[in-house]
Amino acid sequence: MELLKASDLKKIFVKWSQGTLYNRLTSLNIKDNKEYIIKNEVTGIDQYNSKAVELLKVQYIKEFFNNSAEEKEKIDKIVFNYLSNKSNEAKTKENEQQKSQNNLKNDNVDNIDNSNKVNNVNISYINENYILKELHQEIVDNLKSQIDILQKQLEKETANNENLVETIKMREQKEVVIEQQNLVKLRNNVKLIADPTEEIKKDRKGRGIFALFRKNE
Repeated sequence: MELLKASDLKKIFVKWSQGTLYNRLTSLNIKDNKEYIIKNEVTGIDQYNSKAVELLKVQYIKEFFNNSAEEKEKIDKIVFNYLSNKSNEAKTKENEQQKSQNNLKNDNVDNIDNSNKVNNVNISYINENYILKELHQEIVDNLKSQIDILQKQLEKETANNENLVETIKMREQKEVVIEQQNLVKLRNNVKLIADPTEEIKKDRKGRGIFALFRKNE
Protein backbone atom coordinates (compact mmCIF):
# COMPACT_ATOMS: atom_id res chain seq x y z
CA MET A 1 0.00 0.00 0.00
CA GLU A 2 1.21 3.49 -0.84
CA LEU A 3 2.30 5.69 2.06
CA LEU A 4 -0.12 8.48 2.91
CA LYS A 5 0.41 11.96 4.33
CA ALA A 6 -1.85 13.58 6.92
CA SER A 7 -3.55 15.55 4.15
CA ASP A 8 -4.40 12.24 2.42
CA LEU A 9 -5.86 10.82 5.64
CA LYS A 10 -8.05 13.92 6.01
CA LYS A 11 -9.47 13.35 2.52
CA ILE A 12 -10.32 9.74 3.44
CA PHE A 13 -11.74 10.33 6.93
CA VAL A 14 -13.77 13.39 5.98
CA LYS A 15 -15.94 13.45 9.11
CA TRP A 16 -12.89 14.25 11.25
CA SER A 17 -11.63 17.81 11.38
CA GLN A 18 -7.92 18.46 10.98
CA GLY A 19 -7.53 18.84 14.74
CA THR A 20 -9.55 15.70 15.49
CA LEU A 21 -7.43 13.71 13.06
CA TYR A 22 -4.22 14.75 14.80
CA ASN A 23 -5.81 13.91 18.17
CA ARG A 24 -6.69 10.42 16.91
CA LEU A 25 -3.13 9.91 15.63
CA THR A 26 -1.91 10.77 19.12
CA SER A 27 -4.49 8.79 21.13
CA LEU A 28 -3.98 5.66 18.98
CA ASN A 29 -0.20 5.90 19.48
CA ILE A 30 0.38 6.32 15.76
CA LYS A 31 2.10 9.69 15.87
CA ASP A 32 5.91 9.46 16.15
CA ASN A 33 5.66 5.65 16.20
CA LYS A 34 8.10 4.06 13.73
CA GLU A 35 5.81 1.04 13.40
CA TYR A 36 3.26 3.21 11.60
CA ILE A 37 5.29 6.13 10.23
CA ILE A 38 8.05 6.65 7.68
CA LYS A 39 9.51 10.14 7.49
CA ASN A 40 10.23 11.51 4.04
CA GLU A 41 13.95 12.29 4.02
CA VAL A 42 13.56 15.11 1.50
CA THR A 43 10.55 16.97 2.92
CA GLY A 44 10.63 15.77 6.54
CA ILE A 45 6.90 15.01 6.35
CA ASP A 46 5.51 11.98 8.19
CA GLN A 47 3.98 9.33 5.92
CA TYR A 48 1.61 6.70 7.30
CA ASN A 49 1.57 3.03 6.29
CA SER A 50 -1.30 0.53 5.95
CA LYS A 51 -1.17 -0.41 9.67
CA ALA A 52 -1.88 3.18 10.63
CA VAL A 53 -4.76 3.37 8.14
CA GLU A 54 -6.30 0.18 9.55
CA LEU A 55 -6.22 1.55 13.12
CA LEU A 56 -7.82 4.78 11.97
CA LYS A 57 -10.50 2.88 10.04
CA VAL A 58 -11.50 0.90 13.14
CA GLN A 59 -11.74 4.08 15.24
CA TYR A 60 -13.60 5.96 12.49
CA ILE A 61 -16.24 3.22 12.17
CA LYS A 62 -16.71 3.13 15.95
CA GLU A 63 -17.39 6.86 16.06
CA PHE A 64 -19.70 7.28 13.08
CA PHE A 65 -21.13 3.91 12.04
CA ASN A 66 -22.72 0.78 13.52
CA ASN A 67 -19.60 -1.35 12.99
CA SER A 68 -21.37 -3.60 10.51
CA ALA A 69 -19.65 -5.53 7.75
CA GLU A 70 -21.41 -3.35 5.20
CA GLU A 71 -20.00 -0.17 6.73
CA LYS A 72 -16.51 -1.68 6.83
CA GLU A 73 -16.80 -2.49 3.13
CA LYS A 74 -17.81 1.09 2.41
CA ILE A 75 -14.78 2.47 4.22
CA ASP A 76 -12.51 -0.07 2.51
CA LYS A 77 -13.93 1.03 -0.83
CA ILE A 78 -13.34 4.69 -0.02
CA VAL A 79 -9.71 3.93 0.88
CA PHE A 80 -9.23 1.77 -2.25
CA ASN A 81 -10.71 4.40 -4.56
CA TYR A 82 -8.62 7.15 -3.03
CA LEU A 83 -5.42 5.13 -3.34
CA SER A 84 -6.27 4.24 -6.95
CA ASN A 85 -6.89 7.87 -7.85
CA LYS A 86 -3.74 8.93 -6.05
CA SER A 87 -1.72 6.29 -7.86
CA ASN A 88 -3.10 7.45 -11.22
CA GLU A 89 -2.31 11.06 -10.37
CA ALA A 90 1.22 10.09 -9.36
CA LYS A 91 1.74 8.23 -12.65
CA THR A 92 0.36 11.17 -14.61
CA LYS A 93 2.62 13.58 -12.76
CA GLU A 94 5.59 11.29 -13.27
CA ASN A 95 4.84 11.08 -17.00
CA GLU A 96 4.56 14.86 -17.20
CA GLN A 97 7.85 15.29 -15.39
CA GLN A 98 9.52 12.77 -17.67
CA LYS A 99 8.07 14.51 -20.70
CA SER A 100 9.29 17.85 -19.38
CA GLN A 101 12.76 16.42 -18.82
CA ASN A 102 12.81 14.95 -22.32
CA ASN A 103 11.77 18.29 -23.74
CA LEU A 104 14.59 19.96 -21.85
CA LYS A 105 17.05 17.42 -23.20
CA ASN A 106 15.75 17.94 -26.72
CA ASP A 107 15.98 21.69 -26.30
CA ASN A 108 19.57 21.32 -25.19
CA VAL A 109 20.35 19.22 -28.26
CA ASP A 110 18.57 21.63 -30.59
CA ASN A 111 20.32 24.60 -29.06
CA ILE A 112 23.78 23.10 -28.70
CA ASP A 113 25.20 25.95 -30.77
CA ASN A 114 23.94 28.40 -28.15
CA SER A 115 25.43 26.53 -25.20
CA ASN A 116 27.96 29.28 -24.66
CA LYS A 117 25.15 31.76 -24.24
CA VAL A 118 22.76 29.74 -22.06
CA ASN A 119 23.71 27.76 -18.96
CA ASN A 120 23.03 24.05 -19.25
CA VAL A 121 20.14 22.79 -17.07
CA ASN A 122 21.20 20.08 -14.61
CA ILE A 123 18.03 18.05 -14.01
CA SER A 124 19.63 15.92 -11.30
CA TYR A 125 20.69 19.02 -9.42
CA ILE A 126 17.17 20.46 -9.64
CA ASN A 127 15.57 17.24 -8.39
CA GLU A 128 17.98 17.00 -5.47
CA ASN A 129 17.84 20.62 -4.34
CA TYR A 130 14.36 21.85 -5.25
CA ILE A 131 10.81 20.68 -4.59
CA LEU A 132 7.68 21.00 -6.66
CA LYS A 133 5.40 23.97 -6.12
CA GLU A 134 2.53 21.66 -5.15
CA LEU A 135 4.70 19.86 -2.59
CA HIS A 136 5.87 23.17 -1.17
CA GLN A 137 2.25 24.31 -0.76
CA GLU A 138 1.38 21.04 0.98
CA ILE A 139 4.26 21.53 3.43
CA VAL A 140 3.06 25.08 4.12
CA ASP A 141 -0.53 23.87 4.68
CA ASN A 142 0.65 21.18 7.12
CA LEU A 143 2.69 23.73 9.04
CA LYS A 144 -0.33 26.06 9.19
CA SER A 145 -2.47 23.21 10.56
CA GLN A 146 0.12 22.44 13.23
CA ILE A 147 0.30 26.14 14.15
CA ASP A 148 -3.51 26.27 14.48
CA ILE A 149 -3.46 23.24 16.78
CA LEU A 150 -0.70 24.75 18.93
CA GLN A 151 -2.56 28.08 19.05
CA LYS A 152 -5.72 26.37 20.30
CA GLN A 153 -3.74 24.46 22.91
CA LEU A 154 -2.11 27.72 24.03
CA GLU A 155 -5.49 29.44 24.34
CA LYS A 156 -6.82 26.52 26.37
CA GLU A 157 -3.81 26.52 28.72
CA THR A 158 -4.05 30.31 29.09
CA ALA A 159 -7.72 30.05 30.07
CA ASN A 160 -6.91 27.30 32.59
CA ASN A 161 -4.15 29.44 34.10
CA GLU A 162 -6.47 32.44 34.39
CA ASN A 163 -9.08 30.30 36.18
CA LEU A 164 -6.40 28.99 38.52
CA VAL A 165 -5.24 32.54 39.33
CA GLU A 166 -8.82 33.62 40.06
CA THR A 167 -9.32 30.61 42.33
CA ILE A 168 -6.13 31.42 44.25
CA LYS A 169 -7.19 35.07 44.61
CA MET A 170 -10.61 34.09 45.95
CA ARG A 171 -9.00 31.66 48.41
CA GLU A 172 -6.57 34.31 49.61
CA GLN A 173 -9.39 36.85 50.02
CA LYS A 174 -11.41 34.30 52.01
CA GLU A 175 -8.43 33.63 54.27
CA VAL A 176 -7.96 37.38 54.85
CA VAL A 177 -11.63 37.79 55.81
CA ILE A 178 -11.46 34.84 58.21
CA GLU A 179 -8.28 36.22 59.75
CA GLN A 180 -9.90 39.65 60.20
CA GLN A 181 -12.97 38.06 61.82
CA ASN A 182 -10.77 36.09 64.20
CA LEU A 183 -8.84 39.27 65.07
CA VAL A 184 -12.08 41.11 65.85
CA LYS A 185 -13.22 38.24 68.09
CA LEU A 186 -9.86 38.22 69.85
CA ARG A 187 -10.04 41.98 70.46
CA ASN A 188 -13.56 41.68 71.87
CA ASN A 189 -12.45 38.91 74.22
CA VAL A 190 -9.49 40.97 75.41
CA LYS A 191 -11.77 43.95 76.02
CA LEU A 192 -14.15 41.82 78.08
CA ILE A 193 -11.29 40.61 80.24
CA ALA A 194 -9.76 44.08 80.69
CA ASP A 195 -13.00 45.99 81.44
CA PRO A 196 -15.29 45.00 84.44
CA THR A 197 -18.88 44.25 83.62
CA GLU A 198 -21.71 46.44 84.78
CA GLU A 199 -22.59 43.96 87.55
CA ILE A 200 -19.04 44.05 88.90
CA LYS A 201 -19.08 47.84 88.86
CA LYS A 202 -22.40 47.93 90.74
CA ASP A 203 -21.15 45.40 93.23
CA ARG A 204 -18.05 47.43 93.93
CA LYS A 205 -20.11 50.60 94.29
CA GLY A 206 -22.51 48.91 96.72
CA ARG A 207 -19.66 47.67 98.87
CA GLY A 208 -18.20 51.14 99.03
CA ILE A 209 -21.46 52.64 100.33
CA PHE A 210 -21.86 49.86 102.90
CA ALA A 211 -18.35 50.46 104.17
CA LEU A 212 -19.06 54.17 104.46
CA PHE A 213 -22.14 53.52 106.60
CA ARG A 214 -20.18 51.29 108.97
CA LYS A 215 -17.51 53.89 109.31
CA ASN A 216 -20.09 56.53 110.27
CA GLU A 217 -21.49 54.29 112.95
